[in-house]
Amino acid sequence: MIRWGIAGTGRMAAAMASVIDATADGEVCAVGSATPGRAGQFAAEHGVDRAHDSLLDVARDEQIDALYVAGTNDTHHQVTLAALASGTPVLCEKPLTLDRGRAAEMVAASTDGGVFLMEAMWMAFQPWMPLVRGIIAGGAIGEITNIQVDFGFPHQAEPDGRLMSPALGGGSLLDIGIYPLTLIHMFAGVPDHFETVAVPAATGVDLQAAVIGTHPGGVLSAATSSLEADTTLEAVIAGRGGRIRMQSPFHQATVVTVEQAGSVVFRHEVPDEGYVRQVEEVHRCIGSGLMESPVRPHADTLAVMGWMDDIRSRIGVRYPGE
Repeated sequence: MIRWGIAGTGRMAAAMASVIDATADGEVCAVGSATPGRAGQFAAEHGVDRAHDSLLDVARDEQIDALYVAGTNDTHHQVTLAALASGTPVLCEKPLTLDRGRAAEMVAASTDGGVFLMEAMWMAFQPWMPLVRGIIAGGAIGEITNIQVDFGFPHQAEPDGRLMSPALGGGSLLDIGIYPLTLIHMFAGVPDHFETVAVPAATGVDLQAAVIGTHPGGVLSAATSSLEADTTLEAVIAGRGGRIRMQSPFHQATVVTVEQAGSVVFRHEVPDEGYVRQVEEVHRCIGSGLMESPVRPHADTLAVMGWMDDIRSRIGVRYPGE
């Protein structure tokens, strides 16, 4: 049995608590919150034994075997480092932290200390991912030449909410733009060249962002993120022979089609397994003594973090400490 602690008490913390408890070898036994009293309330709601009125206290809880970091983006770095220093494996919510520099510190703490660390990019563990890789390997669309991905929803702006706050690592890019960028990186790598534009919020974070890049082998990519628009939430990977469409919402797609000359030639249905495979991967890696997951290795996380740093430097979004 792997005993988990959760640092944070928001929506993702609640969702992951349910998933962890539902797995055969997982149990949430501790929770921490930066808001006084909230950890106790969460513990009562989810049947958790111990409640800490501090994110750092749960990170240092000696009775946990793994920590899920679910606090706001600005907390990821310090809480993860505290857990790794205590020898506790960490699954840290995406983005791993605010920038590549801090992410590199977290990775170094993991590798130097011999303690597992993984970014919670649950999209990487969805069943559609190996299906799409197999379709590409089978030559159905030829060589990849174009990738287009969008992620957007009309957020009800709250000036003091995390999505609008530079101090909390807000903005569309880090919250949802990371999904399109990660997908593009998975299939085309980092761009040789890119251009970007953004629509800023009054607080200084990005409400919307768009990135167009060229990648090795002549691949063109386009990614958009928006907290202002109800976009298609689709991903299309195309070549001269056709295209693969991950239908909405692409990051947890249950329908994948192969289209040629405007017609659907194959339609695949796959389950949405939510966060289950991600938790199972953490359990597998811990049991195997791994420092990182081969499915979501440190190098891939750092590459996307570095790309987002470059994008933010061009659109003028900066976070405290940079």
